[in-house]
Formats: sequence, C-alpha cells, structure tokens
Amino acid sequence: MTKTALYRHYDSAGTLLYVGITSSPSRRIACHKNASDWFYRVANISLDWHDTLQDAKRAEREAIREEAPAMNIALQQNSPKERHSFPEGLIGRFGTVEAFAEAASAHELAPKKLNGSKRTLDRAAVYMWKHRGHVPFMWQPVVEALSQPEAAQ
Repeated sequence: MTKTALYRHYDSAGTLLYVGITSSPSRRIACHKNASDWFYRVANISLDWHDTLQDAKRAEREAIREEAPAMNIALQQNSPKERHSFPEGLIGRFGTVEAFAEAASAHELAPKKLNGSKRTLDRAAVYMWKHRGHVPFMWQPVVEALSQPEAAQ
C-alpha cells in the first residue's frame, strides 16, 4: 500500500494557494515550480499523509471545497472565478507559438514577478499556447489586450 500526501501551498501572508495530492511530494513540487504561474508566491508547504489514495482524494476534495484555495479553480464547485480561454481569433493572428510567446512576454501587462526572467515568461506563454482551453489568471489581461485587432501585426 502506497501512502499519499495531501499538500497545501501557502503564500507569505498565510493565504492558501493550492491543495493537491501526490505520492512523491518533491517531484510534484518540482512540477508546480516549472509549470505554475503562481508558484513564485509559495512561502510554505504542509503535508498530511493518508494511508490510501482514495482517502487522500476524499480529503483533497473536502479541502478544496471547504478552504477554497485561490489556484484550484478547476476543482472548485460554484467558484466565483472562471476559467478563461483563448479568444478564437488570437491564435490565427499570431500563427506560431514563437510569435505569440514574444508578444505575450514583451507586453506591458505581462506578469513581472515570474522569477524576473524572460525565459520564465516565454515558458508561461508557450504553456498558454499549448493549453488553449486555459489562460492562467495572471495572463488574462495580456490575452485580452493581445486580442484587440491592433495588437498583432
């Protein structure tokens, strides 16, 4: 039987950012670090171990429902936050992931605190391109601005 951890990510003010489950916390944290636009805000991580995956899933659902972590938007029922998606014309306007990444990363509304590196900003832009059904909340103003007809040349 493999134990499963329920983990919580908190920011420096103690605000709950994310709740998840994993059998390998170090591997899952590395995934969040590389792929999540909010990970730079994480200041503290807690782990609660469960004997079974089913127990951990149940605890995760309950924690998300009761504690409403800011970044678990997809799993929150009746969440006031919406998942935003790419406007259809935006993809055709840029044509390539490189063109979109360059425009999104350089935009004045692009998040500035993503480790401060253009590489990180580009990686986030590429993520949005590949996962066209989801625009992370920090990038919503950029996508909206780039959706305007005069934004892409």
